[in-house]
Amino acid sequence: MTVFRICIFLIVATTVILAEVWLATNPGSVTIFWGDHRIDTSAALFLHFFIIFCLLSAFVYRAWVAAKRMPKQIRHRNFLGKQRRGYEALSASLISLASGDSDNAMRHAKKASLLLDSSASAELLAAQAAQLAGDTAKVHETYHSLRQKPETALLGLRGLMNEALRVGNHSEALRLANETYRLNPNADGLWLQRLELQIKKGRWSDAEETVVEAINRKQLSLKTGNRQRAAILYERACIAERKSEKDLQLSLLDEAVKLEPGFIIATVKLAELLGLEGNVKRADKLIEKLWSKSPHPSLAAAYRAIKSDLDPLMQVKRIEGLASKNRRHFESYLAIAEAAIVAKLWGEARAQLKIVLEQGDPTSRVCRLMANIEEGEFGNIDQSRYWLDRIASAELDEVWLCNNCGFQASVWQACCKNCGDFDTLLWARPLRVVSLPDYQDPSI
Repeated sequence: MTVFRICIFLIVATTVILAEVWLATNPGSVTIFWGDHRIDTSAALFLHFFIIFCLLSAFVYRAWVAAKRMPKQIRHRNFLGKQRRGYEALSASLISLASGDSDNAMRHAKKASLLLDSSASAELLAAQAAQLAGDTAKVHETYHSLRQKPETALLGLRGLMNEALRVGNHSEALRLANETYRLNPNADGLWLQRLELQIKKGRWSDAEETVVEAINRKQLSLKTGNRQRAAILYERACIAERKSEKDLQLSLLDEAVKLEPGFIIATVKLAELLGLEGNVKRADKLIEKLWSKSPHPSLAAAYRAIKSDLDPLMQVKRIEGLASKNRRHFESYLAIAEAAIVAKLWGEARAQLKIVLEQGDPTSRVCRLMANIEEGEFGNIDQSRYWLDRIASAELDEVWLCNNCGFQASVWQACCKNCGDFDTLLWARPLRVVSLPDYQDPSI
């Protein structure tokens, strides 16, 4: 770059020198008439004066433009300095907030708000600093201020909603969630917060609408959405049952099973209701269809209950028909064994459990059934006690298990009784908790 500039300078200097030499050897003459005056001069001198005049004019023009722009540049420079100090205060507030210094965080946030012309970031930090300091009034004041401005209304509403959740005011939180949803239904995670609040307040119909809208907006997959809708419909059916609205209960259960064909508890409830209404054939088909895919003890119990007036021997035949839909599943063997024990067909019951025992270690349920057989067939109390003692070390039976907190529920519900989370109960085998012996130094 330096060599290029030197070359340009040499070219310009050479051109000027050559022009001066040419003018010196060819002076020429210029005559100017101005009124009664006549001015005679050389062409070279006139040209020099003209160039000097142009340079002076350019200089004066540049000076005038600079003077005209100076106030604006001064204001811009002051604005940039103010912005820089504002963002420094904002950073200092953020650092103070992270370190737990609420007083400094609030002070720096106020300074940033003044310097940045009430920046939303500064106001948000002020709200968080007030929250850290326990100043609830200041928190509400700041979020209400943000709520009034169109560009920060969503931020203010979500801040107020989170504050309502923090103090456990779910009704107010739901109201704010609905208002926020109307403002921006695509806000990240908003539909889920709204759904959780609707479920906590028992507004199952509203919750179903929220799930449908989430599916339509691609915020929730169709598979998960249908499962959650089915769970909501089941809860609505339970409410209808308590109100003795049988037709509504039947309709809701039917829709739930259509949405989620593998929904065991809804299928059981629907089959029981159909059985009570005399539609035994459809009730049987519902259970048999699901048994072929996912055998479950509740299905076997419901299948027996549909025709509870049957002779125990006929009940065994009936359960054998159900088991034939998924013959090699261990639940099929257990279902036949349980029916055989009731009918006092000890040999059949023992034969079914023998197959289960050959497949692996017995579960607690198998041990109890074996104890019943030993006591019922031979009155062998010692052998019965042997199987009862084995329950303590046997494999745990599958239960309804919350995949969020690990709580074991006796019956399925849409929400976990322990943690309150929605749609978290799965039919699974819990882990056995084993207490380790106290460590003892071998050298002692």
